[in-house]
Amino acid sequence: MKRNTLALLGVLTVLLVASVGVHAEEATVGVTGNAEFKVSAKELRNTIKEERKALFEEGKEARETLREKNKTARENLREENKSEREQFRIDAKASLEGKTPEEKAALMVTIKADRKALSDKNQAERQEFRKAQWDKRKSVTVNIRANVEAFRESVRVRWEALLTSFGRK
Repeated sequence: MKRNTLALLGVLTVLLVASVGVHAEEATVGVTGNAEFKVSAKELRNTIKEERKALFEEGKEARETLREKNKTARENLREENKSEREQFRIDAKASLEGKTPEEKAALMVTIKADRKALSDKNQAERQEFRKAQWDKRKSVTVNIRANVEAFRESVRVRWEALLTSFGRK
């Protein structure tokens, strides 16, 4: 009986040691898996950080490019209107030279009406230009927002994939 008890005790000890070894191995694998997860998560965070910076710079450059184009177009419109007004003044002075006071009075009425028409035309051009600028700005903003939303969605999908691959979700 002593012999059977000792044999049984030996077998139990071997099983206990073996099971502890298995659990220790599983624990090591778990720690290794956790370390791999941490490394993967850190890499993903760094990648996302770089992509976010690039996206921000892209949006910033798009706005800056639009700002420069609008500034140039605004200056061109201003110069064009200024040259039209100057040409109108020159033409008005030339048409008044050598005229009698009665003819000058009649021409002044016509010149005033033409000046008003030119002013209204320039104002309409400026208004149309402002609307076009607003539409372009709105288009760029919508495009930037769409890129940001797509980026957010890709980040969410990548995190879910990482969590799923490590059995965390």
